Amino acid sequence: YESEFPPGNYSFNVYGAGGGSYINGYDSAGGFSTGVLVLKQKTRLYFYVGAKGTCSTLSDGISDPSFGGGGSGHNHPGTTCYGCSGGGASDIRVLQNTLNHRVIVAGGAGGSGYNSKYMFGGKGGGSSGTKGEGYSSGNCIGGSPGTQTSAGTSYYQVGIFGYGGNRTSANGAGGGGGWYGGGTGGDGCSAGGGGSGFIFTQL
Repeated sequence: YESEFPPGNYSFNVYGAGGGSYINGYDSAGGFSTGVLVLKQKTRLYFYVGAKGTCSTLSDGISDPSFGGGGSGHNHPGTTCYGCSGGGASDIRVLQNTLNHRVIVAGGAGGSGYNSKYMFGGKGGGSSGTKGEGYSSGNCIGGSPGTQTSAGTSYYQVGIFGYGGNRTSANGAGGGGGWYGGGTGGDGCSAGGGGSGFIFTQL
């Protein structure tokens, strides 16, 4: 959605999307950001609402990326090991419709994982997301969150500016979208990290 706004002070509450989950109730919440946007002249604003992550139940299935930068997840072939996709970030952009013109961002949550136990994805930010839960140690750890200055790390694919990491092979959950996205979950269908939020409202 896009629209031009006259000069003034505008209060916005922005909510990121939750991560995907194999079973309802084991998904993590997206982030929340709030701010007063001060417009000194007539300004065009762009509004993006992130989509909740999904979770394929197919062996070797891929959970598609979510609108708003949520990363894809992947299930382990031939087992009941599920890695879900991360939730998308929601944001408000000014003047131009690009990632660099976002002024309020609420991060999406990382995708959850399941492999004989449930693993919650990291929550979306806020200033930073939180880390996803891992299946065990080594390469089976959860994805790290996005922060104000860097994307979430991972044993596999890290997040990037605006997007959570994607898992399209092996197994693991996707990172949440955000100002910076969260990293993917590691092996064992570990959960993804949450994306970060961002606020810059003085224009």
